[in-house]
Amino acid sequence: MKDSRNLFIILLLLVAGTLGYFLVEMRGKYKQEVAMHIKLEKALTDTVRYHKNERGELVAEKLTMQGDIDDLEGKVAGLNKEKQELISRVRESNKENEVIAAALFSARLTIDSLINSKADIINDSTIVFSDSSKYYQYNILVGNVRPFKNYPPFMRVNDFSIPTDYYVTFNWEKNKREFYPVSFNVSATNPFIKITGIESYAIPELQKQVVKPTGWKKVGNFFKERWKEILIGGAGFAIGVGVGGSL
Repeated sequence: MKDSRNLFIILLLLVAGTLGYFLVEMRGKYKQEVAMHIKLEKALTDTVRYHKNERGELVAEKLTMQGDIDDLEGKVAGLNKEKQELISRVRESNKENEVIAAALFSARLTIDSLINSKADIINDSTIVFSDSSKYYQYNILVGNVRPFKNYPPFMRVNDFSIPTDYYVTFNWEKNKREFYPVSFNVSATNPFIKITGIESYAIPELQKQVVKPTGWKKVGNFFKERWKEILIGGAGFAIGVGVGGSL
């Protein structure tokens, strides 16, 4: 009788432990869903922020939209055209392979002033300005500098290029309470080019707790993946103990 009571207590503890674990998991999942909703709402209303990196480059940063693509499409009416364009592209790409993360950004080339007093004289009325540096290269011909009747002055751009590289990163914000929202950063190596707009998207599963879990999260994942084996094994152990005791 005593052994049966001990067996019942062991089984009860196993069931209670398993139930408690799932209650904690459900609570965590609910908190995570709330946090995802908060992250999405903040991303939808966020604006581009600028800062300089250690290289002195201007970095544009903006929070990333995270959510199911169907839910996002349900909000399309209230989204700007850039967000709508991004969601449309993600939807198209998902037909081939699932998009993990995507971004759409716009940039503007601005040259406040560019003076060149060194010109190659071709003839009495034609000159060519040209220059080349790390950030630009151009060759511009100006004709009819001394205009004749019915021959107005003109300018012809033979070559004009602004080379640049873009550096792009996705970062987790250091905000544990909001389950680490994701931000998208892009910088251009050419100072004449400024990023004016960013829209980015990432799947909801792209979370720090999933991609890079902490020690406790790893333990939780272990139990989550093997709870059936643990419960069955524990019950088997309890029965074995009970049978052994009765012998």
